[in-house]
Amino acid sequence: MKDNIYGIEVEPEYVSFAGWVKDNIEVYMNHEGELRTPSMVLFNKDNAIDVGRVVMDYMEMELENENVVAPTENRNKITYFPYKYENHLFDEEDIVAFIFKKVINDIKKREDIDFNKVVISYPAYYSAKQVERIRTSGVLAELNVCSLIPDSVALLHSNKDLVNALEGKEAIVIILQENHISTSIVKIQNCDVELCCAAGTSSIGGWQWNGYMLNYIVNLLCNEYGVPKSEIYDDQDMMFLIRHKAEVTLKSLVESDKSRLSVRMFTGKNINTEIKRAEFERNTKPLTNQVINFIQDMVGQAYCNRKIKHNRINSIIFAGDYEYWIREEIKTKIDSDICVCALKSDIVKGTVMYGEILKQRIEKLDMAMNGKFDYINL
Repeated sequence: MKDNIYGIEVEPEYVSFAGWVKDNIEVYMNHEGELRTPSMVLFNKDNAIDVGRVVMDYMEMELENENVVAPTENRNKITYFPYKYENHLFDEEDIVAFIFKKVINDIKKREDIDFNKVVISYPAYYSAKQVERIRTSGVLAELNVCSLIPDSVALLHSNKDLVNALEGKEAIVIILQENHISTSIVKIQNCDVELCCAAGTSSIGGWQWNGYMLNYIVNLLCNEYGVPKSEIYDDQDMMFLIRHKAEVTLKSLVESDKSRLSVRMFTGKNINTEIKRAEFERNTKPLTNQVINFIQDMVGQAYCNRKIKHNRINSIIFAGDYEYWIREEIKTKIDSDICVCALKSDIVKGTVMYGEILKQRIEKLDMAMNGKFDYINL
């Protein structure tokens, strides 16, 4: 147990933790029973610090939420650093470290593990300064940070069969999450995954699809049922309900061609209607085209800078909570020969797999240093 290297996935929206359980990699639940912990911290009036879904719920229900703090990249809450609370100044690294320590301590209470050595993944487009902030957060959380790797590299390490299929090729990795998009080009050579280039932005993200669905519901209530927009937007409870309905409807359209929307208005009137997936996809096509243009710009720039051999790459790996809404259109436009849709937990599991590779290399180095091998290939 003590020799294991654990994995942490850091995204602008959340962090996730994983490790070996017998012969399998398991994503650990936090104290709320969830596999992901929102990247937000709540400073309570009793000087206690809360993390997790409770912070998101507090954000939804409270108008005054200056005690909620989030990393700079998290669009859900704008925070200016250093953040001052009770005569103490906190940097961004401190906030992420709070989340690390809280969740890991809760994991240790349930699992017989020594969560010390870790590999941390981060969005591939992060700058060296942003990556160093994550490393510092790990150190502040009293973790032994063995390595930090881009999310696209971690993603590939979670799927050995995919790496074998892409041997000698270049592939585009597209990770569309709620608050950002992370795109990169990786090259696989001798089963090793190399990051060629990356691009990302918070101006593109699942929040745009969420926003469209929310506005669609609001406009539906206004146009078909004569409810003034001002009444809806001014009613905090109603907006909380509509945001929830938009999220549920969006998820249900992934599994079905249509979704039944039912809303009980503040007047007591029940509203029932149907939302069709085809219509939603048609109306959000400009968002998908925005993603396609972003990827094409990345590929073109990488080719001009001679980071890739060809300006046409036919292998694509999709990941992220919102990849479903861009998958088919991008496959058609790029005419891909290999197209894989990763699971939600593949990135954090890939960090654990990469940790296992590091562990084996360290063991080989120790054997070589002790004179047990005359020649060793790391």
